[in-house]
Amino acid sequence: MQHTIHRRAKSVLIFLLILFVIYLHILSARTGLFSFYLLLFLLGGWLLSKRRDRTLAFSFIAAIIILPLTAYLFLPTFKARLQYNLYDLSFVQKQEYLPGSSDGARAMSLKAGWQVLKENPLGAGAGDVMHEADKWYAENVQQVLPADKLSPSSEWLMYGGFAGWPGIFLFTIIMTMPFVIRPKHHQLFWIGLAAASAFSFAFDQGLEVQFGIFLYIFITLWWWKWFNQTNTGSAKQGLSDQ
Repeated sequence: MQHTIHRRAKSVLIFLLILFVIYLHILSARTGLFSFYLLLFLLGGWLLSKRRDRTLAFSFIAAIIILPLTAYLFLPTFKARLQYNLYDLSFVQKQEYLPGSSDGARAMSLKAGWQVLKENPLGAGAGDVMHEADKWYAENVQQVLPADKLSPSSEWLMYGGFAGWPGIFLFTIIMTMPFVIRPKHHQLFWIGLAAASAFSFAFDQGLEVQFGIFLYIFITLWWWKWFNQTNTGSAKQGLSDQ
């Protein structure tokens, strides 16, 4: 009876996993896709390094190539998102302003943030970062729309604007800690969460909005408590202790 329940639960989880992977590609959220493929890469690399199931390891790695190609061929939203991103980035590479451009606005905000840091090595203060960034916009992109004026789309540059190089140094130490201080179990998934979060914060603002205030803190603390429990079950070894 228990075996039947376990088998059914496993089937439900596999179905939900496939469903969420398909939905993720339909949604075409870049951070979510990066996190998913990063986890596949980590799982494949870990299995190869431990010389365990090589077939499963190569399946994970092959999925990194096969899944995007399949999504491009069969999911119109994924194809359209990729084509638009390439179109958007073409203006960034040519350093031309495209009104309403998502990637273009972020690229400009990074340049503005870097200028704020160079002119204020000890920081401009949290309330004056955008005021200082406006100087770069006024000098370099005078025709920019107000809606395209963004504060620096990077947590590193945000804290650099707040407190200068000391702020960047302190924030780097904080973001490095999850890679050094690890829970007892499921370390591979913990590192995946830390890497995906660091990547997201490098090219987007996350800590000052709902994601950082609730989701990032909640998931990090929840996983830390969960992965440090000693009753995770000795029968579920393998990935659990890595």
